[in-house]
Amino acid sequence: MSDLLTRDEYAAIAEGVELPRAAFIDGKFRAGTGETLVTVNPATGETLCEIAACNAEDVDLAVSRAREAFDAGHWSNLHPSER
Repeated sequence: MSDLLTRDEYAAIAEGVELPRAAFIDGKFRAGTGETLVTVNPATGETLCEIAACNAEDVDLAVSRAREAFDAGHWSNLHPSER
């Protein structure tokens, strides 16, 4: 007996999953530039989802907030098993 799911069972589960479309920056979802990028399954050509496109300003904000969080130590000083 196998506990593995069939392709159809995985597809049914995936249909019910709601993926965020915005960029997650500084603890919040942000729309980015307002444009989107299409993510495609290379094996089937099927569109998986559309995600927020970010520009240099969005990336700079994400990097600066990540650096602040890292330097504050709340996350970076945790043991890897606690992250």
